[in-house]
Amino acid sequence: MHPASEKAYCFAGYTLDQRRGCLRAGDREIELRPKSFALLCYLVENAGRLVPKDELVKAVWPNVLVTDESLTRCVSDVRLGLNDGGQCIIKTVPRRGYLLATPVSRLEPQVTAPSQDREPDAARPRRAERRLLTITAIFMAAALATIAFWWLRSGDISPSPTVIPAMADKPESPAPLITAVGSSAALAKLATQTAPRMSIVVLPFTNLSGDPNQEYFADGFSEDLTTDLSHIPGSFVIASTSANTYKGKALSGKEIASELGVRYVLEGGVRKAGDHVRVNAKLIDGETGAHLWAQRYDRDSADFMRVQDEITSQISNVLEMTLTQSESERSYREHPSNPDSLDLTLRANAMSDGPGSPEINENARRLYEHAVELDPKNAAAFVGLAMTYVTDVEENWVTGLSNISEAIKRADDAVSRALSINPQFASAYQAKSEILAYSMQDDYRGEIAQAIAAAETAFQLDPNNSSTAMWLGRLYTKAGHPERTRAFVEQSIRLNPRNSPSNSLYNLGMSQLVMGHYEEAIEIFQKSLLQQPRKLISWGGLTGALYASGREVEAKNALVKWREIAVTDEGYNPSGDSTDRDIFFVRLQVALIRLGRWPFAVDLVVGPGLSRALFKFQADENLPRTGQPDEATLARLGMPSQVKAITERVARSPVDRW
Repeated sequence: MHPASEKAYCFAGYTLDQRRGCLRAGDREIELRPKSFALLCYLVENAGRLVPKDELVKAVWPNVLVTDESLTRCVSDVRLGLNDGGQCIIKTVPRRGYLLATPVSRLEPQVTAPSQDREPDAARPRRAERRLLTITAIFMAAALATIAFWWLRSGDISPSPTVIPAMADKPESPAPLITAVGSSAALAKLATQTAPRMSIVVLPFTNLSGDPNQEYFADGFSEDLTTDLSHIPGSFVIASTSANTYKGKALSGKEIASELGVRYVLEGGVRKAGDHVRVNAKLIDGETGAHLWAQRYDRDSADFMRVQDEITSQISNVLEMTLTQSESERSYREHPSNPDSLDLTLRANAMSDGPGSPEINENARRLYEHAVELDPKNAAAFVGLAMTYVTDVEENWVTGLSNISEAIKRADDAVSRALSINPQFASAYQAKSEILAYSMQDDYRGEIAQAIAAAETAFQLDPNNSSTAMWLGRLYTKAGHPERTRAFVEQSIRLNPRNSPSNSLYNLGMSQLVMGHYEEAIEIFQKSLLQQPRKLISWGGLTGALYASGREVEAKNALVKWREIAVTDEGYNPSGDSTDRDIFFVRLQVALIRLGRWPFAVDLVVGPGLSRALFKFQADENLPRTGQPDEATLARLGMPSQVKAITERVARSPVDRW
């Protein structure tokens, strides 16, 4: 190390002495590998500042290409030495870097006054030479003892100096096991630390096939699940190299969670016979040993790689919801009156994942707002906050052009903050996509194209997100490419079979309606309503498809039922007892849908979006641009002549009634 940086520091009861190259806790010296020691030095010198991963790698491994595994290994090594299982000293900022979050003070070197008894100048070199020989001998003995200790302790043999240059560009070997180098006392102390939130280890899946040659297949599930779970925002996933050391060991999930300092353990088994694959998986609470979730998956396919991808993605999606709910409940138990930013975010996420209502959405918004007040760098809370405003617009819980525009603006501001914190945050890009889709600009087709681009980015960053796949399917219908919708909907179902069947069916029904396949659309909407009988958008789709197919009596009955549910569930205020006005607007929306001119659901409360859609249609068709359903516009849309009286009455209605 450069002499200018050879200083000594005190922090959290430890002394880091760069001059002697050691870390001490009182009189006890703590062993650290050279790279781990260098990493700790850099973090201490930059205490209180978030150090990006790239900067840390360049500082510790200058001019050497290493993987994230090397960095993670060194951080784990340092945390073990500091007994920092709860990440109180060194905090991980997901996908960004590390922060030494404890006060640091510098120790000034002690200066010793020169001795008054000066020996003769001629004797000084000989005495210095003897002293040097003695120190060298002691140093060599200590070095040999240290080498012997690590040889016996970890089985890790350092490379010969002759091969070091050839290995300079290769990643370092996997980290030694925590159980191989840590004393039982250190492990016991580590286990008493608070495990990180959303922390989990995926144990090696057991090969139940009875064929040792199938071991790779079981290992593949563990590896893929470890990777998939690491994409969950806020998750802390133990590396597979550490998890693999528990393979074949008769330890309970509770014991393993205690040793690794995690809250959850995922374990399972795989059986492959011919073209049949069966996978069992269960999630264990590391504190109590209780089973939180268990599932069995059966597949028949010769394409085992596809089966593996499909099942691991499904498990990952289910676990994300399970962990979020579990962590939310834990937060209420452990921090009922003083939640931190992450507690509040988890609570709001669990609230948003449940049944929705204007009141629940508003309560979630307050939690997200409090979360970002406590931690202005909480990107997940900013995304959640944005989605509360998007939900208001999507569910028609906010009305009026100015209110809708304000909600969209607030959502966009929150997403911009999230992306400034984490430019690779998949959920932020999906939120941005939904903001664009519901934006109040005139050229909605351009906005839908941008929305698709943002959603595609989100899906590239997180290809296991079932809601993004479903949203992409919906967007392609809105953009006039309904033939692409089914593939995305089916992919979403594969990723998460627990997706709402009514949502999947609704999106498929709308794609059929836009393509003019009215009978297929009717059948799909009816199936959606069997799953969720009071789903308003499915009633709208069914009513529109029935009118489009000429089934007038059935369409009228569906409209009456739709209105009744809208009045009860959404506070819809129909204009009188007559359904003429509603019929007119349904027909008008369906006519625009057939031409790819209506990017929204068939709705009773159409809002200002209908005026914008008509204005754009009139501009493209060289018609007078009134934004109203006048006779010329209706004639170009192919609307029936019997609606003329309704047209005249509706045209005189204020635009904000729409």
